[in-house]
Amino acid sequence: MTQSTIRTKPFLESLKWGWFDFEDYLFEKRYGLDLGGVVPVKDLMDDTSLPIAHASTYHAVWCRNLRELFREARRTGHRFDNFVDIGSGKGKACFYAHTRQPFRNIVGVEFSSTLIDVSSRNQRRFGADNISFVNADATGFSLPSGNNIVFMFNPFDDV
Repeated sequence: MTQSTIRTKPFLESLKWGWFDFEDYLFEKRYGLDLGGVVPVKDLMDDTSLPIAHASTYHAVWCRNLRELFREARRTGHRFDNFVDIGSGKGKACFYAHTRQPFRNIVGVEFSSTLIDVSSRNQRRFGADNISFVNADATGFSLPSGNNIVFMFNPFDDV
């Protein structure tokens, strides 16, 4: 590697990640949703939350990752009926899924009632009838019938 390559690589990486952050910002602002931020595990809890033995800090998935997911799903040639996001947080993957494919049902499963409250407010703003959020422990959730895309973006610790 040349010296100039070594110097420009971190700069180019910064530009790339800056673009991804900007794309996320635009998605959030376009629909008027509260999706961003980092929420530590201790702040995910309130008196009505489920146990958090294996929970991880909330950080929304990047639009870039979701774009790649749906590109790969289309390549399979299968028709998917449902999109299920395990550890849905504020609902970003569910809202993004609605803008990318015609799913019959889009379900976000989240243990934190704090995040369910945020995703429910987001849902009222977004206004899609086929999106729902369930306050449940993922280990007890039954998948809907049909062909499902089940998505997880770091919902648990290293169990």
